[in-house]
Amino acid sequence: LRLGPVAYALDGDWVLFAFCALALGALGFLNTWDFPIYLGLVVLAYGAGRYARADETLVETLQRAAVLGLALTVVGALLYLPFYIGFSSQAGGLVPYLLAPTRLPQYLVMFGPFIFVATSFLLIRLWMARDSDKIWASFARAWGVVVVAPLLLLALTGVLAIVTEPGLQIVQSLLADPRVQQIVGSDGVGAALRAIVTARLRDPWLFLTLSLLIAGAAVGLLQPWRRRDDTSESADATQFTSLLLLCGLGLTFVVEFVYLRDSFGVRMNTIFKFYYQAWVMLGCASAFGVWWILNGLDERTSTAVQTIFLVGAVILTAAGLVYPALASWSRVDGFRHPPNLNGASNVAQNHPDDWAAIEWLRTNAEGAPVILEAPGKSYDYEGRISAFTGYPAVLGWALHESQWRGSYQEQGKREPDIATIYTSPNDQQRLDLLRKWEVDYVIVGPPERRYAEELCQGSERACNATQALRRFDELLQPAFQQGRTTIYRVPQASG
Repeated sequence: LRLGPVAYALDGDWVLFAFCALALGALGFLNTWDFPIYLGLVVLAYGAGRYARADETLVETLQRAAVLGLALTVVGALLYLPFYIGFSSQAGGLVPYLLAPTRLPQYLVMFGPFIFVATSFLLIRLWMARDSDKIWASFARAWGVVVVAPLLLLALTGVLAIVTEPGLQIVQSLLADPRVQQIVGSDGVGAALRAIVTARLRDPWLFLTLSLLIAGAAVGLLQPWRRRDDTSESADATQFTSLLLLCGLGLTFVVEFVYLRDSFGVRMNTIFKFYYQAWVMLGCASAFGVWWILNGLDERTSTAVQTIFLVGAVILTAAGLVYPALASWSRVDGFRHPPNLNGASNVAQNHPDDWAAIEWLRTNAEGAPVILEAPGKSYDYEGRISAFTGYPAVLGWALHESQWRGSYQEQGKREPDIATIYTSPNDQQRLDLLRKWEVDYVIVGPPERRYAEELCQGSERACNATQALRRFDELLQPAFQQGRTTIYRVPQASG
């Protein structure tokens, strides 16, 4: 370490280090979990490659890889420090997955072609090994580790849930979820743990499949398949392919036991984030695996094996293409309309008044004005003016924002004021709230009319939505009007 972490880990290749830190750090604000996942992939690739080539012990290689990982983490974060300073996440730590395991058919719907290629690739590699007895012994040991490790994790989680107050509170909150009770019952922690074990024993097929494949990938990565003086690109590529399989399969394996606690309360978001990364890694590994089996093998592999593999790969790939083919046909309505790549054309055609208001703001608004429109929840039409003008709104999709912020605190401050502005008979109160949030333009269109009517129909609010919206004509300055959509300009405060 006297030469510094970069010189120690990368033999002084500062350009490569800077590029890696720049690329990895950028992944963090695209998807938070991209940073640690691909950082781990880079560090593992470096360590595996160095161990296969360099004349050093495993401990020395691990030390260099650890130093590289720490240096990339620190520099990658520093390069994007303004983003990370204001970043907040809804993730609240790891919690055990208490529901039934994913069924193997469900998993194969997502990854079937990749699993077929990965299984073929790893089996042929093991079969072609020179020291086959040692390789299969290593595979058996690796499989034992993969099987035992998650079981120990589950056991440790169960102990912590029983003997620690925070753990007991987390598990009790999970067990109070009706979806969890349908699987594990409502007779307490002990009965729930027994139900969890029973559910996993009843359907162990995905666990067995993934554990075997992960063990095969680990052996393919760590075993000395070639001499240290063999620098062929094919040898490097097959080792890296094993690493991609190990990481991709591992990401889908770990969510069977733990997931990130967030506002959803279930593992849905963790599955989404981890499966997305696994898809990329398994896809890249499978692409090379197909080429390697068909073109990169020696004479010990018969043509029959390659033919069987090719037929299976073609059938599964064709099956996987059924959905994108039929979904594309469905989404374009059978190509009965003129082709159009403009994503905003739907709004322009189906909501011409709103689209005219959007165009008016784009042309006439100065700077970046703040607009007020009806807030939505998630994936609603509400928020359309802000979305298509790019101008900030007081509140957009409130529920979706909570997924990014990790709380509903800020939305909770704004929602009552927005409701008051659109429904209150007190004009001065409405004007004060508009200036509080520095609003420049107020939108009144069909979504705002529905929003006000729903608020006034509630038992807690006595108001008349039609009268409240009409009073904007006297309170504010109409700046644009077409059909049922009006834009009001908020007058500047005097003095």
